[in-house]
This record gives sequence, structure tokens and C-alpha cells, in this order.
Amino acid sequence: MRRPLLFVVPLVALIAGCSPDPSPTTDPSPSVTASPSPAGPDYTAWAAGRSTPVADPLYPAYGHADVDVLHYGLDLSWVPETKVLTGQATLRLRAASDLTAVKLDFSQAFTLDGVTLNGAAVTATIADNDLSVPGTVAKDAFATLVVKYHGTPTTVPMPSHRTDSEPLGLTVTKDGGLWTMQEPYGASTWYPSNDQPSDKALYDIAVTVPEGGPRSRPASRSRRRAPRSGTPPPTRSRPT
Repeated sequence: MRRPLLFVVPLVALIAGCSPDPSPTTDPSPSVTASPSPAGPDYTAWAAGRSTPVADPLYPAYGHADVDVLHYGLDLSWVPETKVLTGQATLRLRAASDLTAVKLDFSQAFTLDGVTLNGAAVTATIADNDLSVPGTVAKDAFATLVVKYHGTPTTVPMPSHRTDSEPLGLTVTKDGGLWTMQEPYGASTWYPSNDQPSDKALYDIAVTVPEGGPRSRPASRSRRRAPRSGTPPPTRSRPT
């Protein structure tokens, strides 16, 4: 028997590295234009996640200063036997400058199962650990991006000369457990993110695992905070 349980992901702030190579996918469709709409969501609900992103001088390959993610809604499912993570990431974002595409950091270990921008299906691609979603968004306009994906998470090397350092990102243990080290860019190994510290954001995270899975516990009321981007706190959520 399976039922939704909470999986608490321990997060440790450390330093890390990256990797390349492309990996496409999703259904083709026309470009979309995102602009504020009276019929759309009320983005003031996520105002506490507003930031002024800047380019990261230490790790310039990560982060996108033209995107300000206000809120990450992560609905994840983990199967220890197959070591497959299935996710739906709903991002509420603001364009910090005029965009012709929304670009975020995301591991090419995952296959895209569907992407929408403001409700319209689009053709998204992953290349060099960057997710690219076509669609114009005017400066200071808001948009909702939904990314559905699945795959087996892979870590990235830590940029350190220490021989005892662990890799960075979501690590799969031999018994099917998960743990992660986030800083400075481990978040993109398990969900699409603006993976750099100047873009703070709100998070709601729900993870469903099989009953009796590694380190699982019954779900309880969700909590919301505004941590550094890519560094959500351990979050208790009620999976739907």
C-alpha cells in the first residue's frame, strides 16, 4: 500500500561545480507573450519573494540576473526502487528586464514532460544545464511557468581542492534515500531554479514517497519562508 508521506530533505550550505551537454524535449508550440492580466493570479501573494538579482561574479555559469523568481511550488514524487524523481515545478516570476525567453538553471539529467508559460504549452529545451523556455515577457511583468519532468538526479562536482569533499546537489543513496548539499548551485540538480544567492524566493515543497520509505514521516501543514534562491529550508507540506 502506498500513501502520500512527507520526505524531509536535509540541506547543507556548501560549495560546488557544474557539467555540460544538451538534452531537449517537450511538445512543440508557438511562442507566447506574458503580460499582467486582470484574469491572472494575484502576484502580490508572493511579493515577499521579490528580489533584485545580479550576476554572480564567482560562478557566472549559474543564475540569470534578468529573472526574479518570487515563488517555487514543488510537487515531487520519489520512487526508491527505480530511483526516479518525478516533479512539477510551478514558478511565479517577474521579468527583471525584457525577455524573449525565460532561462533557468536545470540539470540535463531530467526529461521534460511538459512546459507551459502563462498556461500556453511551449517547446522548452535543456542544454548545458540551462532550461530555455521561449516566450516574451516585458520588464516588470509577471508570469507563471510550470515545468513537468522526471529522471534520476545526478550531482555536480564541488569546486574544491579537498579530497574529502562530497559532490553537490541531490544525492541518491544505495538504499534509495536522498540528501542534498545546495550551495552555491545544487538546487538545479532537482528542480528548475535561478540558482544564485541574489534571487531570494518563497517555497512550498511537497514530496510523496512510498509508505515506509527511507526517512519518511507523515505529512503535516506546510510552511513558507523566503530563503536564498536554491536553498529552501526543510519544509513540511501536505501532498495533494
